[in-house]
Amino acid sequence: MRMKLFVAALLLPVSAGPIFAQTFDEQAICAAINKPGLFYARSQPPYQYSPVNGMPLSYDRDARFVLITTPVLPRPGRDYEGVWHVRTQTIAELSKRANKAHIYRPPVKTRCSRDVLPAFEGGDRLVTLTAYLDHHLSDPNHPRQKNYDLTRRFHMPVEDVAARDCVWTDDERAYDLRDTYSFSDVSRRDLDSGFEAAMTIVPRAYASSVSYQGLSSEFAYRDTPNGACVSFASPIPTGPVPRGGWFSNAYDDAMQAAAAWKPKSTLLVIKRVEGRRVIPVTSKTITWADR
Repeated sequence: MRMKLFVAALLLPVSAGPIFAQTFDEQAICAAINKPGLFYARSQPPYQYSPVNGMPLSYDRDARFVLITTPVLPRPGRDYEGVWHVRTQTIAELSKRANKAHIYRPPVKTRCSRDVLPAFEGGDRLVTLTAYLDHHLSDPNHPRQKNYDLTRRFHMPVEDVAARDCVWTDDERAYDLRDTYSFSDVSRRDLDSGFEAAMTIVPRAYASSVSYQGLSSEFAYRDTPNGACVSFASPIPTGPVPRGGWFSNAYDDAMQAAAAWKPKSTLLVIKRVEGRRVIPVTSKTITWADR
């Protein structure tokens, strides 16, 4: 009996561990803002939001960046899909350097996919920075082995209206992957210790000239870019953080650490993929108010 009670006591804290559900009602916040621009919005009613215009923002791990595009008439013969990519690079106080990237694309069916493409589950959304950078090196003559999950659960096949065919968004023959998806000021460095060198085949990647504590890369998709509203996650710490429990995952641990995180600034870059073209949308450095 004592053994059963002991096991039950161990299991209780695990089942009550933190679960970070996606409660953001994108349709509701889009209707609340109802004007074109880039905004930072709370995830709960009354859906308070602030324009991203250079003024300091109050960090909230559950808030979202919201991009609303101007409604325009589609050009004849140029009705492209709306594919946006956003990356963030965050500097924070008292936080370890990023050695992972937070990546996500919702489950989506594009004009070129037969079925809905799967997405990364919560626990898998933090990938090693090395794997992410290796996947996005642009050298068709000397390609590195692609990460199947990054292709299938992050990238997607899209229509090139001008060429009348389809192309995957991680095709190094179609895009400069490094320029489109990689992080600025981030490259490979020597490993931290002899133990890591002995246990790792390929050197891990770290921020080089600037120590970033949070790195993210996300896609958003709509069948048309005209009058669309899409959202992206707040930055979170993607370096080593304390474990939240025996059965916690890396994403839950990062979200838990984000509750006390003190970001100072975030570089946010949004681009749109139009067939085989990559079009810059905006690049902003966000300053975070003191917490």
